[in-house]
Amino acid sequence: MRVLPARYHAQQYRQLHHVLRLWRLRAAAYSDPGYDARLESTRSQAVGRVPVEDVVPDWDERVAAARRRRAGG
Repeated sequence: MRVLPARYHAQQYRQLHHVLRLWRLRAAAYSDPGYDARLESTRSQAVGRVPVEDVVPDWDERVAAARRRRAGG
């Protein structure tokens, strides 16, 4: 941030916050004991992209919890 002009700091902070949030969600998914098996199972059945909901069973609950934390409640 020191080399970035001050007028861009807020924009870069928001982008950094977004990247870190995505990283945290991925880390949580990767640490789930059944993640690798579910990923391989869905990959063998699917062509193209695999929806995250098919790989991380409690994805909706994780997203809702993250939204509650972000909202302060």
